[in-house]
Amino acid sequence: MWELFLVLLILFIGSFLQGTSGFGFGLFCMGLLPFFLPLKSSTLLVLALTIIISLNIVLKLKEFLLIKELYTILIFALTGRVFSFFFLNYFGDMEIMKLILGFVLIGSVFYLNLKKKDLSVHFDGIYFAMIIGIVGGFIGGVFAVGGPFFVLYYLMTQTSHLNN
Repeated sequence: MWELFLVLLILFIGSFLQGTSGFGFGLFCMGLLPFFLPLKSSTLLVLALTIIISLNIVLKLKEFLLIKELYTILIFALTGRVFSFFFLNYFGDMEIMKLILGFVLIGSVFYLNLKKKDLSVHFDGIYFAMIIGIVGGFIGGVFAVGGPFFVLYYLMTQTSHLNN
């Protein structure tokens, strides 16, 4: 009974973080949920709730979306996501996956800290979108924390467009 309460509390706090800051649901929830649920169950729960949160955001901000700029990265992200489901199905119950999740979360924190600095290298093009999309889709599908990869992509491509 207490575990259910703690899981719901984690999801509520993660939703609050997402609502107030615009990000953090997956990072927060996946940092705590695997203590109470198996990794595969945690990932699938967070992904299902992320779809609901994301659809809500898309519906509110649809007039500001540049749909043509989303197609490229979205195709590759969905490709990575398909591979991630097979990977999660076979390896999701292994204990080592929680350790890997820990490294991914710590890496995300370092990335978010470094993101504050000026990005002096700019990337654009199909190969950058392919690499970031597949990796972000895969990590997002296995650990439900693919957001930092897509933030990196948009920071690098938008900075490139601003300088041209």
